Amino acid sequence: MTEWIYFTNITSSITGWRLNCAGIKSLVEETKANSSPLHIADVCFSHVLYLASISHSSRLHFSCECVRIRASEVLTGFPSCDKNRLRLSSTSTVFLLRHGLKMCNTSTKQCSCTNLFASAWLSKKQAALILGMAIVSVVILAASYFYVIQIRAETERKHEETFVESPRPHIVFILADDMGWNDVSFHGSNQIPTPNLDALAFNGIVLNKHYVQPVCTPSRAALMTGKYPIHTGMQGRPMYGSEKRGLPLEEKILPQYLKDLGYATHIIGKWHMGYYKIDYTPLKRGFDSHTGYWNGAISYYDHILQEVEDETMNGHDFRVNYTSAWHYQGKYATDIFTEEAEHIIKHHNASKPLFLYMPHLACHAGNEGKWLEAPQEAINRFSFIPDPNRRTYAAMVHKLDESVGRVVSALAERRMLHNSIIVFVSDNGSPIEGIFKNYGSNEPLRGEKSTLWEGGIRTPAFVWSPHLQNSSRVSTQLMHLTDWIPTLYSAAGGDLEDLPKELDGYDMWTSLSQDLTSERGELVVNIDEIKEYGAIIFADNSTSDSQTLYKLIIGKPHTSNYFKLLDLQQSPKYSPETLLNSEAHTAIKKLGKTSNNSQELDAKTIMKLRQEATVTCSPMEEVTNCSGLCVYDLTKDPCEQNDLSQRSELQSLITTFKNRYDSLFKTVKPQIPIIMDSRANPAYHNFTWSIWEMS
Repeated sequence: MTEWIYFTNITSSITGWRLNCAGIKSLVEETKANSSPLHIADVCFSHVLYLASISHSSRLHFSCECVRIRASEVLTGFPSCDKNRLRLSSTSTVFLLRHGLKMCNTSTKQCSCTNLFASAWLSKKQAALILGMAIVSVVILAASYFYVIQIRAETERKHEETFVESPRPHIVFILADDMGWNDVSFHGSNQIPTPNLDALAFNGIVLNKHYVQPVCTPSRAALMTGKYPIHTGMQGRPMYGSEKRGLPLEEKILPQYLKDLGYATHIIGKWHMGYYKIDYTPLKRGFDSHTGYWNGAISYYDHILQEVEDETMNGHDFRVNYTSAWHYQGKYATDIFTEEAEHIIKHHNASKPLFLYMPHLACHAGNEGKWLEAPQEAINRFSFIPDPNRRTYAAMVHKLDESVGRVVSALAERRMLHNSIIVFVSDNGSPIEGIFKNYGSNEPLRGEKSTLWEGGIRTPAFVWSPHLQNSSRVSTQLMHLTDWIPTLYSAAGGDLEDLPKELDGYDMWTSLSQDLTSERGELVVNIDEIKEYGAIIFADNSTSDSQTLYKLIIGKPHTSNYFKLLDLQQSPKYSPETLLNSEAHTAIKKLGKTSNNSQELDAKTIMKLRQEATVTCSPMEEVTNCSGLCVYDLTKDPCEQNDLSQRSELQSLITTFKNRYDSLFKTVKPQIPIIMDSRANPAYHNFTWSIWEMS
């Protein structure tokens, strides 16, 4: 017997989604394999007469154009059926043909546009009989719906009564893209208020000396592997969509380590570590689900990546697991990621530890003609900013901050917040010039994305958790992206002896929690053996007063004249009340005594912490480039204005630094060759960026 596919529980309320008939088949197959991420459950019926409203004297005509119609609306798929409209349950969503139904055989998984009534004319009696059956079916469906709701409510009530807490903390890691040091208000900027980020930062620990890689793919590789990119061959340029390259498969990565501890693992957002073969994709590397994109950037509304290298390529890059999610087109990417995070948290079994990795699109630029995008109502909040591009960028940051607040609230609603660790980091500094310029600000730090200067590698970062013993402070402990694997593994109760000895990261959990001296004595910014430049930061503890950070730069990095690029003066005064009334702070405050904050946040405390987290430097119209070898005292000169390489009293120390650099250079793994492959062209894959090489 031919069965019918009936789709339900699609949470999005977007109407007018069109899907070709071939797409139905792939959706059915994907649904059966991965129902949870799509929020779709399929139920088969021997007939679905209750779905149709039949005219008394009209022949049914079929086409292969499918339309998604919200069940809360009157079914208007049959233009001639105005007299016999039907309403469905408000929670149901069905796929209909423009003038009929889609017939799918679930045993063969074949779909075809078939005339249910074999082109027969319907008599009034037949039509009335069918309509009667339809009405009865709707009544049954409605009754079933209310019964299910009642059962669900009872189940949720029992669940609340038998709530079992996870033995390990839930971990939410939020990675911003191309956000500058000066684009968050917890670093002293007034122009773009970030109350939710500020609330987490000032209730937690501001990581004022947290370092990343100069560009995005290497930063993600460092975070995921716990190794410097020079030790995985990932230290070069960001990955293009048509490259036959990826994070080496022999590398175990963060979600796999956490899975060893029993974590459920989800990624929402950007991957950017390879996908030309399926084995490089997130679901093959430890993640249970992925909603987002595989490449480095997409437009915020149409989710298209345009790539211009050897040839121009354009394609859609947004998916749920392996299925292209065209139905999200037209919806703002940050909102999609936020809603998916809320859904995952809401439906997560809180007795099992959760790892939620959120590498956002914001604040990366999109495609030509759509470089910067944000909802107009968000842009309108920043009418005081004269530059329209900076105004849009501010709105993008605002939406990101709003997203963070909603995620914190979702954790609180599920009674998971008091047992959570939330980390926020930007993958690199803002690109203040060039093709992907996003009008961010790294001031007063020198440099930008893609450079070895502080503006490219020292970014906004914090960690928040009730499990921190000494919080509400600004940390100057030296820290790097590679530290997060051992740090989170330790915080989750894992045995550090189980981690590979060749990791470059350090366990910082105890140091951070108890405000102890950083375990780190040095930090490799990068060594590029092809461009022949690199940088290392060294911690000198020889003085009795405090730790001094020195930075050694070898080669010829980019020149950066960075002052007065943006007018940041026209800004409202910072308001601590905005933080205190934020969604994140409201949720944190309700934790009460479960939090280990060393001080209660009030306006005075907020302003004190904000001052401590602010970097100030003397203005300088121009800066000279570094050529050959330069040394900077980052403790006294965080903006790298004074080269100390010729100071006689430092020559012995500089020789030690140089010898260490030479030693590390010998450990560099050659960069993975960049091979562009025209087979990746989305034109060959239904205009989507897709896997193009079978293993």
